Formats: sequence, C-alpha cells, structure tokens
Amino acid sequence: MQVLGDVWRTIFSSDLRGEYVSSAPASVHGSPSIASPDKAPPLSWNNSLHEMMSTVIPLSPPYCDAREVEEGRSRSRERLLKPARLTCAICGGFLKGGNIPVFDVCTSCSLNASHRHSTQVSPPLTERRSRPPSTSVAPRFWRATGPVSECIRACLAGHGYTAGSSAQEWLVAWGSSLSSEEISRLKPSQKHNHLPGWDSLNNKATLGEVARTHSSRGSSLADNVPLTFVLPQHADELLAHHRRGGGPYIVKPVGGTRGKGIRLMTEVSDAFLKERRRLVVQQYIMNPHLLQGRKYDLRLYVAVTSSDPLRLYIHEQGYGRFCSEEYDLSRPQDLFRHITNSNFQKFHELYALSGSSSRTRPAGNKWHIDIIRREWEREGNRGVWERIKTAITKVFIMFKEEAISASRGVAASQSSCFSLFGIDVLLDDQLKPWLLELNSLPSTGTSSPLDIEVKTSVINDLLHLLGLVDLLVLVLVLVLLS
Repeated sequence: MQVLGDVWRTIFSSDLRGEYVSSAPASVHGSPSIASPDKAPPLSWNNSLHEMMSTVIPLSPPYCDAREVEEGRSRSRERLLKPARLTCAICGGFLKGGNIPVFDVCTSCSLNASHRHSTQVSPPLTERRSRPPSTSVAPRFWRATGPVSECIRACLAGHGYTAGSSAQEWLVAWGSSLSSEEISRLKPSQKHNHLPGWDSLNNKATLGEVARTHSSRGSSLADNVPLTFVLPQHADELLAHHRRGGGPYIVKPVGGTRGKGIRLMTEVSDAFLKERRRLVVQQYIMNPHLLQGRKYDLRLYVAVTSSDPLRLYIHEQGYGRFCSEEYDLSRPQDLFRHITNSNFQKFHELYALSGSSSRTRPAGNKWHIDIIRREWEREGNRGVWERIKTAITKVFIMFKEEAISASRGVAASQSSCFSLFGIDVLLDDQLKPWLLELNSLPSTGTSSPLDIEVKTSVINDLLHLLGLVDLLVLVLVLVLLS
C-alpha cells in the first residue's frame, strides 16, 4: 500500500534559540490523551484515505448526548448510504452499515464502536483471520461548542471520536471559543481550537493596525502587509495619502466574510469619508503575479500551538484561487478581474470548480498548490515557498506580544489550546508575498474534490500534530486494509 506524507512543517519556534526552521518535519505528536510539544512525529499518511473520508456524512447536530449520536448515525446511514455487506478486517465477521470511511472492523474487535455484527451467519472459523490480542480502546468524545463543518466531524469520527456533551469526559472541543473560566479549567489532555489572544487577528482591522504600529517604529516585520487604513479613525491619513498619488485601494467591511462588501476604489471622495462607517481600506497591489493571464491568491494553513514560546507550523498543502477573467488594471470596475474570493467569483458565468483533485494539470478557478509551484519553477522562479514562509513567520512574530497581552488572566495549559489559521497570500510580479488576511476560523466547507483533498488532509494532520491520533491503532488498521 502506498502511503503519502503531507505534513505540517515547523516554520518558527522561538524556544529553539529563535532559529528559523524551514524544512524539517515537526509535530506536537504524543499519545491520544497527552501532547508532547517537543517531540517530532513520523510522517502523517492520511492522504491515502481521502477517497474514503469523502463519503462520511454528518453524524449529529451539536449538543447531543452519546445515545442521540448513535441513533442519528444509524438513521443517517440507513437513509443516505447504499447498504453494503462488509467483513470485519480482523475477525472476518459480517458487518452492516454502508460504506465504511476508515475502519471496517466490528465492535467486538474494539476499534470502532459505530458498527455492529449483523445477524447473518458468519463464515466458518477456518475462513476467519486469526484474532489478534485485545486492543480495547475507551470511548473518546469531542464537544461541539458551535457550528462545526462536516469535514471536521468526519475527520474526528474517522479517528474514533464520538460527538458528546459538556458533561462527558471529552478530549477535543471545537467550534466557538470557550469562556476564559472554562479555558482555565482545561486539563492537559483536553484540546480546544482557540489559543487565547489570537482570535483578534480574525478582525481585518487588527492586522492593519498592528502592522501600522510596527511600521511607525521602523520594524521590518510589517514589510509584507499592504499599507492599511482603518476608517473612520484614519480618514485624514487616507485622504493625505491619496493626494500624494496613492491608490487605488481595496475596501472591505471590518467584519465582512465570504467576499461580501469588497470593492475597488480609485478615488477618495469627501462623501465617502463622511459616511463614518467602520471599514478597512488597503493599498491595492497593482502588479500581481499572473498565471494564464489571470490574477490569483493562495489559501494556506498555519497552526499555532503555543504563544510563549511562539510555535508555528505551516501545512504543505493549499490551493490557489483564480479570477474568472484576465487581469486588466484599466478596468477597475470589473471586479471579476480583481477579486479572487471564490464566494464572489462563483457568480461569474465562467466560474468552474476543479472537477478533479488531480495535481497534474490546472482546472477551474481553484488550483492545487503543487500545480502552482510547478508553474513557478517552469518560469524559473526559485525559492518562492521559502519567501512565503518567511513572510508568514514575520507577521506572527509581529502579533505575538499583542496575543500574549490579550491572554493575560487566562491560565490555560500550554498544551491545551491551539489555533488553525487560513492565510491569504498574494504575490506581486517580483514574487514578493503580501499577506492580505489571517482568518482564525477558516472555512472547512468542501464544495469540490480539491476542497475535500486539501481540507481533509489539513484537519487529519492537525489531529496528528496535536497528539489526538492513536498511531498504533491506525497502523494496525491500515496494514489490515492493504
């Protein structure tokens, strides 16, 4: 069986004497219950399960107890999945329940409690595989603290986690941030997807304000963030910048998501400034790097597992988001040539999702990062990925003190919280990376095979990074399935 190794890579760890690490595989892997922050794991290999993972259905709505989850799981499978007659990979007994996403083993083999032996007669004992020693694993629960995507639910279920309630002994809490009091009570064995102090980066204004502060001090940490004005407080500065020949500008609502309210502005009028709305106005990058004549940006993923010391990981996977029409600065009102956001571009008649997760050729408005890397190399551009990692590292170092200051008073264990960021990066025609946005709650919706491949890999590898995956169980099952 071929095993693929897309991994999280350490890009910065300030406890390593401040050294910048760019290539060595690293992780925070440990046992399923206790993370070991300083240990490096083996390669993760969940990509070989992408096709199976894509068949997983939502198990239950949030806030259900274990009994409701089990009943909902059975009803959903009977309704949505074509029944299949499967055999336990360990004991050979027949199973029922439809397509099995990861584990095709029965309850009595103690690896996945969601499947039961059917009432059909099992094969003769002579046809069964030898039963290995008992590997009983206690039930593992996760808690939904808000809306959780099907992708995340599927990945957790694939690793043996069952949705539970706050009253149960859960290991993972995913969704909205817990209260400071709840975070302070977290055990070292519990994980929560909100590292205190970092959520404010989700606000578009925060990144711009922090970058302006560092720029005013002469710091180079903000060199990869476009000049940003936050209205209404920077209205006078914006007007003065425009009168000196600045612009055009990209205008975004401070709390906007999914491309809503974005527009390109070439003139700063008094009427616009008098609106007194809270907006982010960012210097527009007029000379973007183009592929096939079209503007694009990159969606990459960064995990932060510690603030002090600062510890960052970047995932090897990601994708590019392309405009539907060729770039033309002389037509600023045609936003389909300038705004790369997929939620905006999908309204164009030429918009197309990639029909395949293949990494061999470009297709549609989303390209796998591997294809884009090959295009860079074909053009003779070397070292672009390293430049991107350096730019990302600088921005997180820039925000570190603000995050630590905002988290004071929250006595959380260093190993209890983490944050997953979606980073939007734009390259100019000199291949300089510009960080446009940092999203602490990146979308994990899967509207195409490429989304399924990339986002499932990111979440599965993140669970591995955090030490929430039982490697012995996974290796055993993968060997039996091969």
